[in-house]
Amino acid sequence: MPLKTKTSGPAPKAESEIEDVVDEGINFFRANVFFKNFEVRSNADRVIVFLTVFIQKCLEVIAKNPNEAEAKKNLMNLIGEQIPGSGDPKFFMSTIT
Repeated sequence: MPLKTKTSGPAPKAESEIEDVVDEGINFFRANVFFKNFEVRSNADRVIVFLTVFIQKCLEVIAKNPNEAEAKKNLMNLIGEQIPGSGDPKFFMSTIT
């Protein structure tokens, strides 16, 4: 899926006017957290689930930090953490088919 980014990586670059999957994850975060069940129909749905969980983790980090500098530092640590991949049994989404 294309991403709006200035950083090079494996994803193709998206046009700046087009909403990418990260924008969609942010825009629909509030609605998505209220779902009791979510039918995963495609890889795009898996990405939205992953983004929703990641945004929630970021908000937890921010809530636990007393000031902006500490919150930014801890968010950068979260971003730098290695997360298990889809083939790893510790990956939280391994049960989603």
